[in-house]
Amino acid sequence: MKKNYRKIPDFIKNKVQTLNNNIVVAAIFDLTRDDFRNSIFSGLKLDIENERLIYNPNFIPNASQGRYSKKNIEGYTIKHPHLPLVRKEIYLGERPIWGDYNNGTFSLVVYRMVRAYEEIPPKNIAFVIELLETRSVDEQVHYILKISTDQVINSQSQDFETELLFNINLLQENFGK
Repeated sequence: MKKNYRKIPDFIKNKVQTLNNNIVVAAIFDLTRDDFRNSIFSGLKLDIENERLIYNPNFIPNASQGRYSKKNIEGYTIKHPHLPLVRKEIYLGERPIWGDYNNGTFSLVVYRMVRAYEEIPPKNIAFVIELLETRSVDEQVHYILKISTDQVINSQSQDFETELLFNINLLQENFGK
């Protein structure tokens, strides 16, 4: 199963061009009771009670699912090796004057030249599950589910392609679609 995309696939780019400004990344799944045991859908915690599908309609994916799920929860750093080094202040704590705390303390700060980097905070994008339809085929009940991300992406925004690729990869690595 393909895990991540390096760039937005052409079939998605073509579809996005036909849509409005606000986009939500989603996939449709046709599941049977046997699919609930599949490892891909185990995180959904799907269950059936009295012929009704029971599920959590909104959840954040587990960080162990892959690198995009981990970035979604923990955030990440982008290093910029092409930019010049920047001066960074590193605080090393309080130190005693002449080795004796009775004389007082001073703050020890050192400076280093480091690569420029950008801290990206956690996005905490959640998946939203919606039951679209339930139907019986060959004496087996099929559940049609829409799984989407809860982030609405504006196609006019400056970081549209970055956000779209992140959402696509998040859905891809968690559900393979």
